Amino acid sequence: MKICKFITSVNRPEYLIPTLTSATKFIDWGDHEVDGIFIDDMPTDRNDNEITKLARENGYNHIVLHKENKGLSYTWEEVHKIIQSMGKDYDFIWQQEDDIIIDKHVKIDDMIEYLNTNDTCYQVQLGRQADWYYPDQKDRQKKEDVLMKNWKNFTVSTYLSHAFSGSYSLTKAKELFEAMHMWKNGELRPLNDNGPYTFCEGYLYQTMTSYALHKNNHDHWGFSFYDNNKDIITKHIGEWTWGARVSKEYVENSLSQLDGETDGMKWRIERIKEMIENPTVKIDSRGWGKLNN
Repeated sequence: MKICKFITSVNRPEYLIPTLTSATKFIDWGDHEVDGIFIDDMPTDRNDNEITKLARENGYNHIVLHKENKGLSYTWEEVHKIIQSMGKDYDFIWQQEDDIIIDKHVKIDDMIEYLNTNDTCYQVQLGRQADWYYPDQKDRQKKEDVLMKNWKNFTVSTYLSHAFSGSYSLTKAKELFEAMHMWKNGELRPLNDNGPYTFCEGYLYQTMTSYALHKNNHDHWGFSFYDNNKDIITKHIGEWTWGARVSKEYVENSLSQLDGETDGMKWRIERIKEMIENPTVKIDSRGWGKLNN
């Protein structure tokens, strides 16, 4: 099988180093042909030689270091364009974020087998803590509330949140790019009318869910792997972040659609707007407040 793995980064060595080294230690890529794309989007205080060396040591052979902060949405779209331009006809896309570690051994062959034996499953991810962004929301869906089944050395559940998984996820490449093509051509029905869409977890969730409904008449296309004790396999460690995430147009449109009953969401979107205007200001990853630099 041909696999393209990619990771997007914003120059946070204290998180990036354990993320990459733990993935190298605990993920078994088998005999597959694996290419790696590494993109860093934060030039502030970055040591280009050190980050390039780190990426290469952990299996990334295509490295892009942005000269200015362009934002997460831009970077995600960029990496998917790079993948398509490489002409490799990949079977699977592996995606990671730069602040999530793994501490249990996982064989990519197991994830591939699950995808290949489930025609209507397009993505599997390695489960992490579900309460990272919502520690105080006791009514938020948890893995204990959904049906889980045993499979090999894992327990498997449908996704707990309405998002495309951007970390430790393996996605069928053919279906992903077909869905993106159909979406751009207007062949898939949007789940809502809250456009314009920006290239991010939400956009890809919309795309893949619409694609699954179009192809299979149901929206269960993504599944999470936990260990055989139903415990998480990966762990979010990034307590702070920085840099733009989405376009200013998207933020302005989102703010215009909020009403008085969504003060919390409005506050968060306003923080995202500030990150566009001041990309080097550090933000608390959990609560979205400013940190003292």
